[in-house]
Amino acid sequence: MGLTVNLAIYWRLWARQKASTELAGGTWAAFAMVLASAVLSWLLFTVFAVACSRETSLRRRLSGEMVAYRKSG
Repeated sequence: MGLTVNLAIYWRLWARQKASTELAGGTWAAFAMVLASAVLSWLLFTVFAVACSRETSLRRRLSGEMVAYRKSG
């Protein structure tokens, strides 16, 4: 997941640099578009996470332990 986030950040920075040369507004217009994109992505991921948390079966699977621990002794 971390690599995907890093790729998304790199893509947004590359898009801002490319857009600043193409847009009439220049650097500030490109910055505003990248910022709006980041906020919209955050909002969509938050809505998706809340929707997933309300599904009982999915929440039960996600809240389980990742590693099965055994009692020692």
